[in-house]
Amino acid sequence: MSLLRLNVKTWYLLIFLALFSSCGSLPLTNSKHSSPPEVKALINRIKSNPNDVEAITSLGIYYYQARNYPLALKIFQKAREVDSLYPVALCYLGLTHEAQKEWEKAAQIYQMYHQFEEQSLYSTWLRGREILLQKKERERELLTLLQEPTEKLKKVSPTTLAIFPFTYLGNAPIFAPIRKGLAELLIRDLQRIPRLTVIDRWKIQLLFDEIRNRTSLLTNENTTIRIGKLTGAGSVIRCSYNVLENDILVVDIAFWDILHQQFPTTSTHAEKIENLLYLEKELMLSILERLNMTIPTDLSDELMELPTQSWEAFLAYSAALEQEDAGDYQRAASLLEKALGLDADFQLCKERLNVIRLLAIATTPPEKLISQSAQEQPNAQVLRD
Repeated sequence: MSLLRLNVKTWYLLIFLALFSSCGSLPLTNSKHSSPPEVKALINRIKSNPNDVEAITSLGIYYYQARNYPLALKIFQKAREVDSLYPVALCYLGLTHEAQKEWEKAAQIYQMYHQFEEQSLYSTWLRGREILLQKKERERELLTLLQEPTEKLKKVSPTTLAIFPFTYLGNAPIFAPIRKGLAELLIRDLQRIPRLTVIDRWKIQLLFDEIRNRTSLLTNENTTIRIGKLTGAGSVIRCSYNVLENDILVVDIAFWDILHQQFPTTSTHAEKIENLLYLEKELMLSILERLNMTIPTDLSDELMELPTQSWEAFLAYSAALEQEDAGDYQRAASLLEKALGLDADFQLCKERLNVIRLLAIATTPPEKLISQSAQEQPNAQVLRD
């Protein structure tokens, strides 16, 4: 590790700030003009050795957790002067930029994942955090549409389709996650049809939840019509389902023609629950027929192929989508692993698990990676010039 000698005056200033700048806003032990013992101990370590990057970083973490982000930022920056690639300081510097809504600066930090060995936990954390940051940025951009007046929105297109999350009408928790899984699979299949644009599931879910949860966004306009206009969708699909006696899955599908203001036409489809993936293909064909479209011959076999032969695996996959939407990536990863345990050839599940594992690690506090990293790779993980 290459060490840089710190400016002593700068450190005295930081120490002074650490001792006195947060009076009344931090949990102090003696009086409002004193710091907790752990902070004093860290400062004493830094006084003894200004290049003690671990102590510097720990001091920064204390103030980050106390939400004193400006001071934490200064301390993490000093840690990087000692060691520009000290991983915990690097991770927390990115988090501090996020806390201050400095998205571009956070992204620049996370893009340094390539400076670490590819399979190291720190490289994975930084990469996952970059993906999470990109996800949040897309969500912020999408939500700005809700503030736009209707006349400024793009015109709806006859070849753009929005599919809402399915509505479950039953009360058996085991079948509730199907609403996410069927919508996701239907969207993925229809997105492969040429000349048809299908809005991603996460966009519809985000807009739907935001309108439903924020009373300031409620208007006299029907939510289905409004989301159609927000996304430029000339057609909107809404489905409800239930599992009846003898495990019969019944799906009612409503087709909303936003472009021509014809609402809605409905049809009903039923199948045994273990054949729910065949039912999804039936729904896909029904929607294409309503849109006067067909599956191209060269795509027919691929689109009619089932993603898994196990409906239980698909249930676990659907439950993982619910946990992903809730931000519980650890639980989502566990459910995807369960699905793969039921069907090791479930390729769609494998692809999603790769991303969810990144996000699960990215939501782990960076200091907790230290012990895991030491166990997995006891040697240095940084790629230095």
